[in-house]
Amino acid sequence: MMAALLYIVSASAQDIILKRDASEIEAKVLEISDTELRYKSWTDIEGPTRIINVSEIFWIKYSDGSKELFNVVAEEKGSTSSGVDEYPYPKVSRAYSVGDIFNEDGLYGIVIRSTDDGKHGLIMSLDESPVGTMWDAARVTLFYMGLDDREDGWKNMQVLAKAVDEQRLSWNDFPAFNYCRTMGDGWYLPAVNEIMSAWNLVEKIPWNSYSAQRYMKDLSEVLTAAGGLPMHRNWFDCTYLSSTEYSATHVYKLSYKDRTGHLALGHKQNHWTKGPSSRYVSCVVRAVHKF
Repeated sequence: MMAALLYIVSASAQDIILKRDASEIEAKVLEISDTELRYKSWTDIEGPTRIINVSEIFWIKYSDGSKELFNVVAEEKGSTSSGVDEYPYPKVSRAYSVGDIFNEDGLYGIVIRSTDDGKHGLIMSLDESPVGTMWDAARVTLFYMGLDDREDGWKNMQVLAKAVDEQRLSWNDFPAFNYCRTMGDGWYLPAVNEIMSAWNLVEKIPWNSYSAQRYMKDLSEVLTAAGGLPMHRNWFDCTYLSSTEYSATHVYKLSYKDRTGHLALGHKQNHWTKGPSSRYVSCVVRAVHKF
């Protein structure tokens, strides 16, 4: 048996244990072995030590902000998780710059990032999902999922994939992610900073509603010239979802609806905006793929 690990936790903050049934426990984690976890209830620190099977745990967020995922199902089967190292990078025959059309190894899209002298980068799809695509249509994740990567949506996709496998959720519960997934291997819902890279196609990042409309028009012209769909014609009523969570209920999106900037927050489930004149916001998705 694995040697028990002892966690010394600050008395000023609690650990959060997220179970596979989506329930949360506020606790002070004491000890973890390969089969069970011992903890004190945060509301009864002086009370009895409680025990929970490790197989019931999805993740633990410790008081210092670190997080530990548990993947007992995959380990028992002798399988490995589909991590970033297994990403299906395409074969690349030449260097690419931002704005180039990528058409290799069965992949087609427009380059919105270019690194390593054009040998690597990020492709954005020329098509987009139907208007009204939702992050979580079934309202099944009314808790923080841990999809917090702002730079790499593939990592967020893998966290969700584990949740789908281990909690018996369905990809159909997450239309925005599923739209990208059904495009083929390697396509994914971009992290917030990845969807922002679309502005690289017009060289400038707009900061207010006036410039946003102009740059949106310029960006759409670039996309249609490449044979793709323009960015949605009414961006003030239609926002582009990212895979990055902000909290248990909100995700980042690319939006100018509030006329204050290029980033906003939207609810996971219904995308209602915050404020005195809240309205329903229709969302769309552009998938991305690394090369």
